[in-house]
Amino acid sequence: MARYAPPDALTYGPIVERLCKTKRIDDALATVEEMATRGIKPDAFIYNFVLSGLCQEEKVEEARLLFEKMVKQRINPNVVTYNTLINGLCKAWRIETAYELFKEMAGKGYVPTEVSYNTLIDGFCKKKDLVAAKDVFDKMVRSNCVPNVVTYTTLIDGLSKSGKVQAAAEVLDGMVKKGVTPNVATYSCLIDGFCKVRRVDEAHKLLEQMVTQGIAPTVVTYNILLNSLCRADKLEDAFKLFRGMAQRRCHPTVVTYNTLLRALCHHKQLDGAHRLYAEMIAKGCPPDAITYDTLAWGLTRAGKVHEAQELMEKMKLTKRNPFGRSSQGKA
Repeated sequence: MARYAPPDALTYGPIVERLCKTKRIDDALATVEEMATRGIKPDAFIYNFVLSGLCQEEKVEEARLLFEKMVKQRINPNVVTYNTLINGLCKAWRIETAYELFKEMAGKGYVPTEVSYNTLIDGFCKKKDLVAAKDVFDKMVRSNCVPNVVTYTTLIDGLSKSGKVQAAAEVLDGMVKKGVTPNVATYSCLIDGFCKVRRVDEAHKLLEQMVTQGIAPTVVTYNILLNSLCRADKLEDAFKLFRGMAQRRCHPTVVTYNTLLRALCHHKQLDGAHRLYAEMIAKGCPPDAITYDTLAWGLTRAGKVHEAQELMEKMKLTKRNPFGRSSQGKA
């Protein structure tokens, strides 16, 4: 007769993990309770699964209470335990509580990782507390935990979104000097920052710099810069950049075309708008409601109110483009 080993934490671990991954958190918690009634002590790995599941479902307070219960049961948390809860607290905008937990973690002898620091820096940046974010960054460096591209990009993004683009540019220079290679996200954050403070020429130079370094801009990067060039009435530069997208094998989106169409219509260049719209259709980029609203707005600005009304009616009734070529099936 076969003999079976009694279940233990190793037996329950995959079960709890699966329940958490399928968002059956209540069942996962019930399983942990069942372990206790059987005299089986859950380990940190099992608690980590449940804590992560609770945080993903935004049940951060429940996660915090479970963490306290875990500690009271003399189950030693690990760095992953702390990082999971710190991340959940930051996402719930409880940044100060997350920071206190971080300090508790370090005080108990656990060594914070890049993830620990990056999570806190991101939390403080989103809260726009850049002083605290820089303080965490400085602590990271003093602790000999080497900042990575995520660390620098997070800080650059926070500074850029707060209008502190010069400080963000200095962080970029600093990361390069430290031998950390910026990526497309790093540059895009700073380009967006320069664009928002209307320093478009510097944003354009950054894009050229990233291309020179072999980093391919995404369509989002191009759209950010195109929008700013159009708002600055630099249509020639905008279209030069737009044509350069094709050379770099970056395909425009409906946002790209809508941005340029709006600029053309704003300057009452309807022939150019019609040509660009035709190109958009020919290249298989489906127009959206904003495309048609923009064209109608352009016609109205040019004093062609009746044509604008006809255009909108035609869109509603036939779902065809202004030139009679069907766009049905592409929208």
